[in-house]
Amino acid sequence: MSAGSMQVVESTLPSAEPTPTADPAQAWADDMINLFLNGNSKSSFDDFNEALPHHYIESWRAESEGQLSITVANGDWTSEQLNTLGNSVMFTAGNETPGLRQVSVSTTSGSSVGHADRNNLQDF
Repeated sequence: MSAGSMQVVESTLPSAEPTPTADPAQAWADDMINLFLNGNSKSSFDDFNEALPHHYIESWRAESEGQLSITVANGDWTSEQLNTLGNSVMFTAGNETPGLRQVSVSTTSGSSVGHADRNNLQDF
């Protein structure tokens, strides 16, 4: 190659992908679930008794500010059992976080629903 015929090759470095922004509402819901697990000395839902809906939690999300929604796998859960789960979450996570005002629990099919709110804390 002579000095006059040098080719310049453009660099094709990959461009950086933007870092995905965490959803603050989901991060809050995740924090509430972690407080619930820690407050019950559990590292996962599998650590709960299989007779409880706690063992079958599949998902959770913040419905709106201060409202946590939990979904458990379908089963023969009564509203009372789902209320107990909601109360347990409210007692453990809500005790640590005054911003948690309400917990709703439902099965994946929506056939059973339970609720707990901050007023339930006085019952414990």
